[in-house]
Amino acid sequence: MIQKEALIIEAILFISVEPVSISRLSRLLGKTEVEIKKLIGILKSEYKERSFQIVEIKGGYVLCTKPEYADYLEKARQKKTPHLSNASLETLAIISHKGPITRLEIEEIRGVDTSGPIETLLDRGLIKIVGRASKLGAPLLYSVTDNFYNYFKLKK
Repeated sequence: MIQKEALIIEAILFISVEPVSISRLSRLLGKTEVEIKKLIGILKSEYKERSFQIVEIKGGYVLCTKPEYADYLEKARQKKTPHLSNASLETLAIISHKGPITRLEIEEIRGVDTSGPIETLLDRGLIKIVGRASKLGAPLLYSVTDNFYNYFKLKK
């Protein structure tokens, strides 16, 4: 049975985005750095037959998958690009070409209400509000985001 302290280290590494240093683990668990290294060694030996491992990077430790599983993980991670309606695509094209632009200006070009497509594009992070126009009522100005360029695989 694995020691409780080793399982605590495992949990800390599991939730950490950045590498966790030995000194930080030592402070968190109230153990010496030598004891922490032994506990990490125990975990490493437990992981020999598992799909993940503990790796030392940038002066700290991370929990990550083993390289031999990379191709499978990449396939599992690939998302299908969500479909955009014609109305959303038309609205997005106008914003990318004319932006920053107000909703009223978009509607003048399209000839129909654009509140639905604008909401969809905001939700998907393809457009953003960049300020207010210096016109009567100070309407919101919309522009494309960096995500727009990534979505369509375009260079800025």
